[in-house]
Amino acid sequence: MLRIPRFTREDVNPRFLAEADLGALFQQFVWEVFLRDLPDLRNFAGAGRDGAIDQSATEAELRTVVVHR
Repeated sequence: MLRIPRFTREDVNPRFLAEADLGALFQQFVWEVFLRDLPDLRNFAGAGRDGAIDQSATEAELRTVVVHR
């Protein structure tokens, strides 16, 4: 069975954890992964009014939304 890897504190360099919380680090990681394919990808820091949208990119008529759970 396929096991989905988890993003845990043990996976992160302790130096980075001193600067940001785990959720913010994961959001940055996801942004860096998708940035090459979505150069207009924007980060939405913190818990915004939408309650879940962390990144969004719009190209022509297509909008991509990234939600972390």
